[in-house]
Amino acid sequence: MSVLDTIGILSPEATRLPVLALGSSAAARDLSAAESGGPYGIVLVAPSADEARDRSWLAGAAARVERELDVSGLAYVVGPRRARRAVRAHLEAAQLVTGPTLLHIPSVEISANVVPLEKAPARYALDSLLGMRRWKRRAALPAVRVSPHLLAPVSPAQGFAARRADAPAPFAWLGDVARATTAVVTAPTGGAGESVVLHAFGDGGDPVAVLKLALSPAATKRLRQEADALTRLGPTARDAGARVAHGDELRDPVDRPVLRQSFVAGRPAARAIAEAPHLLPAVLERVADWLLAWQRATAAARPLARSELQAMLLDPLALVAPRLADAPAYSDWLEALCGDVEGLPLARVAVHHDLTMANVLLGDGVPIGVVDWEMAREDGLPLVDLVYAIADAAAARERYTARPEAFDEMFGAQPATLATRLVGRQTEDLNLEPRLIRVCFHACWLHHAANEARVSPGGGPFLAILERVARAPSAVAR
Repeated sequence: MSVLDTIGILSPEATRLPVLALGSSAAARDLSAAESGGPYGIVLVAPSADEARDRSWLAGAAARVERELDVSGLAYVVGPRRARRAVRAHLEAAQLVTGPTLLHIPSVEISANVVPLEKAPARYALDSLLGMRRWKRRAALPAVRVSPHLLAPVSPAQGFAARRADAPAPFAWLGDVARATTAVVTAPTGGAGESVVLHAFGDGGDPVAVLKLALSPAATKRLRQEADALTRLGPTARDAGARVAHGDELRDPVDRPVLRQSFVAGRPAARAIAEAPHLLPAVLERVADWLLAWQRATAAARPLARSELQAMLLDPLALVAPRLADAPAYSDWLEALCGDVEGLPLARVAVHHDLTMANVLLGDGVPIGVVDWEMAREDGLPLVDLVYAIADAAAARERYTARPEAFDEMFGAQPATLATRLVGRQTEDLNLEPRLIRVCFHACWLHHAANEARVSPGGGPFLAILERVARAPSAVAR
C-alpha cells in the first residue's frame, strides 16, 4: 500500500484532482512532483532529513499547502515528529483542520498496516493484527488502553492529514457505507497493491464492519466472488457452527467496488498458535468438527468426470511441472490414478479453499470465525480444507518459517496421530476408499502449488511440499 493509496483511502474524492509532492524523501520521490499553480486534490509533505531540520523549509511547505490545496482536497504530512509538529502548528494557524496521527507499518512508502493512534483502533490493531511476541503484546495492551500514542514506537513512520474546514474529513465516506468514523487499514500479503481491508470503527470499542476495497480489475473480480460465496455458502457454514460474515457489494465515492461485511470478532488462530503452541490440537479439533458438520450438510455425490480430474489434477501439474523435479513420473502416476477413478461416485462438498489459520478467528466461549471467502465453492472435494488446515496450523507454530517441515510432521513417513485421526474421521463419514482419498489429497497440494506459481514463478514452500508428495504419491495420503 503506497502513500498515495493511503491518501486515496482517507479521502477518495481528493484523487480526482492533481497531486503535489513537497520534499526530497523517498515518499515524495515516489510521486511525480507537479508544477506550482494548484489547486491540488492531494498535497504530500514529505521532507528529507535535512529538510525536516530546516524551519524555513517546513514553514514554506505549510504555506504552499495553505495556498494551493483545493477546497475539497487533503494534505498529508509525514516525517520526524518535530517536523510534523512544526508543520501542524503552521497549518492550524492558517485555519486548516488537522487529524490524528496515523502509524504506518513498516514504512510510509509501503504500508502493510495504517493505524490511527486512537484508543479503539490502536488497541484492536495491537491485539488482533500486528505480529508481536506474546509477552510484548501483553505488556503493551494496558498502556495502549490508557494512551494510544504509546503504540507509536512500533514504527517511526507516522503522518497526519490536514484539510480546509469545509472539506470532507478523513474516512468521512465510511459513514455512508458502514456508519463508521475511522478505520485500521491493512494490505493483504501478496496482494500486489490490488486491494485493501478496512476494519471500520464507530463510536464503540469494536469494529462495526470490515470493508474490502478493490483497487484493480482482478481485485474487483475476487471481491464479487467473495460476495457471491457469502450469499450462497454463508448460511450452511453458519448452520454447521461457524461465525461467518454477511456481506454486500457497494461503491465508494469514486466508484471503486467495496465489499461490506459484518464484523466477525476474534484473534487469528495463526497468532494464537504461534504464541501458545499447545493450543494447536484444540484449535484443529474445533476446525475439524465444523468441517465435518459442513460436509454432512452439503455433500452430494456424482461420478468423477475426466474433465474434472483434468482441471483438479493434471492442469495444475502442467503449471508447476517445469519446476518440479519428479514431474514426469508424477504425471504418469496421476494419469494412472485418473484412469482408475474416472466414473466413480465421489461426494462434492462446500469448501473454503483457503483455510489457513490466519482466516480462522478464535474467541472465548464462541464458535470459530471463518473469514476470506473469495476462493470458496459449493462443489469442491472432501478433505482439501482439512488437510490444508492441519499442515497450516503446524506451520503457524513457527510463524510460517518452515512450512514444508510442518507438512512432513503431519503427513510424512510417520504421520502425526492427530492428523491421522482427524482425516480418518472425515473419510469414514463419506466412506471414501483409498483411491478417492488420494484424489482429494493430491488435488489439495496441486491447487496450492499452482496458486503459488502464478504469483511466484521461482516457487516457494508449496512447491517444496508438492515435491514431497510427488516423490511418494501412494504413501503420503493415509
